[in-house]
Amino acid sequence: MEGIYTSFFTDIVVIFLLSVFLLLALYRIRIPSVVGFLLTGIIVGPSGFGLIHNMDSIEFFAEFG
Repeated sequence: MEGIYTSFFTDIVVIFLLSVFLLLALYRIRIPSVVGFLLTGIIVGPSGFGLIHNMDSIEFFAEFG
């Protein structure tokens, strides 16, 4: 059971760190933050690099947001 929670926590941390990095980079070149969030989703999603492993729980939070 701990493996599920560890994977979920790792996925959240990957999304958070990548979005912060992209937001800071795009802020410096004056591109809106919405573009940074979209790029984060494209990069970590299943059609990008596939960095997210627990799609069901991430999908729940995506719909909630």
